[in-house]
Amino acid sequence: MLPLVKGGVSKTDRSNIFATLNKKGDLGLEMRSVITAEHTYVYNFWADGVNQYYDGAEWGGMARQGMGLAAEEDEVARKRLEFFYTRTREELYHNVSDENALRNLRDDPAHAETVEHYQNLMRQSLAENDDPFQADYDRFLESIR
Repeated sequence: MLPLVKGGVSKTDRSNIFATLNKKGDLGLEMRSVITAEHTYVYNFWADGVNQYYDGAEWGGMARQGMGLAAEEDEVARKRLEFFYTRTREELYHNVSDENALRNLRDDPAHAETVEHYQNLMRQSLAENDDPFQADYDRFLESIR
């Protein structure tokens, strides 16, 4: 990585980044992401529309508190906060046109091939990293295909 930090070129292709989250406090909120210059694909193992990304402790400081206040009167803020708490199983964002990740493209038929591409990248990343959730992800893909 040092050559990259110094503004040089890496010998390894870094066209995508594989990111993980395993816990938030005592909660297992497993998330995996594949991030490229163009898209961010997120798989939320824990998301089922009921479980929440919240462990009972106050989080997010003033920004989260402000969003909570805004959600009391603003439908858009309420829906965004609700989405943050419950999430969907899969997320796909276009990093260039939606830099704040506000529009999940996962269910947009126009992006079906892109979703499949990132699903394949995710499978590859999970396998290369001997990720303990690889079998769960494979079962998920089998259930939707």
